This record gives sequence, structure tokens and C-alpha cells, in this order.
Amino acid sequence: MRNRALLLPSLNYCYTEYKAVTGANGLACLLFAVEKRKTMKTLITIAVMLSIAVSANGQLTGNTANEKEIAEVVERTTVATSKDSAAAAGFLKAKETFVLYPVMKLDISDTRLKIDPLRMKRFGSYGYLYEGVTIRGPWGVLTLEGQAMFSEQWDTVSLSLPRKIDGNTISGDNWSLTFNDNYYLLRNQRDRNFYLYRLR
Repeated sequence: MRNRALLLPSLNYCYTEYKAVTGANGLACLLFAVEKRKTMKTLITIAVMLSIAVSANGQLTGNTANEKEIAEVVERTTVATSKDSAAAAGFLKAKETFVLYPVMKLDISDTRLKIDPLRMKRFGSYGYLYEGVTIRGPWGVLTLEGQAMFSEQWDTVSLSLPRKIDGNTISGDNWSLTFNDNYYLLRNQRDRNFYLYRLR
């Protein structure tokens, strides 16, 4: 936070000022301080409120927090907020890649897929996000270095759109697929997705 040095003393000052004038303690002072410093982020406000209004035994206290105490709470809250923001951005990017726009889809129901549960990322109602795996199927070999979306039943994988086709090798963003001679790539005109079809 670029303005943290300015915001923290101001919040602390508002708290002290109100306490000195009214004699009120704890939460009442904090509510006044928060009202005067509306520029504070909601999560940071809550964190600061908890840190200086509630004592270890859960009782309200009138002690004023110093800038260092508030800064520590803000630091922890800012990190948590940043992680949440990064996760949200990742979700939106994945949704745009695998849900909102056409993809390359592979049937993996006849493959032996080794998945590390700790690396699985739940992707809402769409399934799971997973990366870094090699899948061998009747159609060929898929090498996935980046992220792909797997269906709820783990029988279909959705890849970003193909960017290059060289003979029997198709590649996209962080993935490549070498398919067997008895398969061919075709775009379905209904859903606009790419599929591998077997020659009859």
C-alpha cells in the first residue's frame, strides 16, 4: 500500500481523538475512526478493528494500538487479499480460455491417468484445473506442460485452441499432441470446438 504511512497514523489519531473527547472505549472509538477513514479497505479495517478493539480474552479494550501493531495487521491482510485477487484473476482467465471460447477437446475415458490430488484445483461446476501431465490414449500422446480443464468425471480434457499443426503433431499454449495415423483433427461446426476423430 503506497499510502499506508499516511493512513495508519490517521486511523490511530481518529481513535485517540474520539476516546479523549468522549471517554468511550473500544469498539465505539473504532467505529468513529473507520467512519472518518473511509479510504481504508474493508478487510484492513476489519483486521485493525479486531486487533485494537478486542483483547486476548475477547473483551473490548480502550488501549490504542501503535502504528507498528496496525502495520503488522495490514501487512498480513494485504498478503491475504493479494492471494485472493490472484486466485480470482486465475479463475477468470481459465474460464475465458476453457469455457467462454472454443477449445480442443480429447476423450480420455480409455486412458490411465495418474493424478496427484494435491495439485488438483477445483474449477467451480466445470470440473478441475490440472497441469504438468502426460496422457497416453488410443489417439496418441498428449504432453501437458501448462494448465488444462478436466471434466468432473475426468473423462474429457479441454485444451486451449491449437496454434500449430505439423504432420501428426498439434501444439497449443503449453501443450502438444502427437496423434496416431488412424485419427484426424476436425472442427465441429456446432460448438466450434476441435476434436480428434477416428478413421473408419
